[in-house]
Amino acid sequence: MTNLLIPIIFASILSYLFLKKKKSLVKHSTTFKIFTLLWVNIIFLLLFYISPEVIKNSYAYITYPKYEAEVVDIESQTRWVSKKGNRSRLLLHTPIVSFKPENSTEYLKMPLDISTSERPEIGSIKVVAYKDSTIYEISTKGYLFLAGTVLLCFFLFYPILYLIFVILGKDTGYLKRIGVKGFVYFALLGIILFAIILFNGVKE
Repeated sequence: MTNLLIPIIFASILSYLFLKKKKSLVKHSTTFKIFTLLWVNIIFLLLFYISPEVIKNSYAYITYPKYEAEVVDIESQTRWVSKKGNRSRLLLHTPIVSFKPENSTEYLKMPLDISTSERPEIGSIKVVAYKDSTIYEISTKGYLFLAGTVLLCFFLFYPILYLIFVILGKDTGYLKRIGVKGFVYFALLGIILFAIILFNGVKE
């Protein structure tokens, strides 16, 4: 609960300063104030929870030692998913892999960090990043997902940067132009990444 209060407090302070600055220029309705407070809080909450995961995953993908791991077992479990108001059961499979870390004489056996609806084959080889009892599957799909999450963080940070410019009294004209161009380019890149993911399937 305490962690949840941190982004809410920051978002509320930023919203207050932004509305105070805008009030000196144009008087806005109560609806506009409530809407501003809500969307700034939503953006802060998303950034608060997504950004640490992006940093942690990026660090692991780049710096963790890589190994070839063999799928030796599979954990399967049923989950309920909602689509268009209808609930259905989805069977998800988590590969359990075996590999030998560097400077070790014993093989480790542990589940991967991602479950998929596609059942993996026993004996197939996965590339993994492993360090300090933490494991990540390294794949094209994983890199594309990471790139998409980074793009999402950029999209979320842009309106926060705009609010800061307004609060500090900086010219937002250049920022707006960059934002429009960036949105077009990032949206195009996002569509390309999404198309590649669909083409390659849900899981390699």
